[in-house]
Amino acid sequence: MAPPLCVRACPAYFGAKASVLGDIFAAVDQVLPRGAWSRATFVDCFLGGGSVSVMAKRLGFRVLCNDLAERSVLIGNALVANDRVRLADVDEQRLHVAHHCNDHRIEASFAPKYFLPQHARWLDNAFAVARATPCPTKRALLHLVLMHAILAVRPFGDFSRSEVTEKFAAGDFDGVSLTIRGVRRILATMPSKLVAGLRERVNAGVFSSGHRHEVHRRDALDFVAAAEGDVLYADPPYVGSNSYEATYRGLDMILEGRDEPRETSGFNSRGALQLLDDLLDRAAHIPAWVLSFGGGKVTHDELLARVQRHRPARLARI
Repeated sequence: MAPPLCVRACPAYFGAKASVLGDIFAAVDQVLPRGAWSRATFVDCFLGGGSVSVMAKRLGFRVLCNDLAERSVLIGNALVANDRVRLADVDEQRLHVAHHCNDHRIEASFAPKYFLPQHARWLDNAFAVARATPCPTKRALLHLVLMHAILAVRPFGDFSRSEVTEKFAAGDFDGVSLTIRGVRRILATMPSKLVAGLRERVNAGVFSSGHRHEVHRRDALDFVAAAEGDVLYADPPYVGSNSYEATYRGLDMILEGRDEPRETSGFNSRGALQLLDDLLDRAAHIPAWVLSFGGGKVTHDELLARVQRHRPARLARI
């Protein structure tokens, strides 16, 4: 089943849970019956691409969500905390108008390594327009549109490899190991068309559920310790898997004005399982937990046994 339109407003995010939302909320229903959701608070300590929090909002929960990465926080501000502000046609058109605060940083620092030069030039101006937008919610929506655009023109939405884009820029099309369709799609995308249809897609994720939702930017352990809620959803980075910081290094550097990539999360390191224990210790006051975990470095039985150190649990293989 295709995800609802409100979830499609979220970007095509590495590790996104859009395809398994039915399984996640079936698990929530087992620990908190559906009839109680409109009176309950859903705590999402790793917001990521936003699909779980947006779906929780749609299903009636009050949502408290959190992430350290700016890419995730802007999704939360655009779609979770926001219940009324939408982009108008004029907002989209402004992205194509030259702006005096254009710093040309993307073209200078990220082309042709991550972007074709013509895409980088357009993105530089569009980000200048977005940053200068006075309404913070509309500013978040414009940044979300630009995130969609960036992930559409990055091969597989991935910044951990750059040779594909560099070969495009150099005209070495025979050296590109993508399908012909993929090559044509990226090459044929004119800069002025990067955001075509994205305003409507993002606006479809803006709705009111009758609650005031919150977006936080804190260390996950500190956030969970302070959060008051009925259901905790935790989808930490998986031990030994590709890190978000590597996959989205260029995106993070653009959004956060960084000169260096973000540090890799401790949840991707050898000490990740101890961090998971610490997280669950700090979540002891939240009555119900639903945890997503995978990656192949921890077996189902090992994961279940670790969670059962804290409280009775059961595991579903998806």
